[in-house]
Amino acid sequence: MSPVCFILFGRYFGLAPATFSCVLIAALGDRDATWRGSIILAAVVTVFGVGLFSYFLQVPMPIFTWRGAL
Repeated sequence: MSPVCFILFGRYFGLAPATFSCVLIAALGDRDATWRGSIILAAVVTVFGVGLFSYFLQVPMPIFTWRGAL
């Protein structure tokens, strides 16, 4: 479900929300994961991912966008 969520959120909301939702869903798949730990992990990976892919690698994907309803 995590890659599907990344595709949908990336298309309609941008790189940051897509990365956050993808990591959050994947982290919650662990039986020992807590909501707090999963949210912190998702936030850290999102900051690192946006910095790497948007600024360093210049991937042409908006960080935040709004493209209407699904």
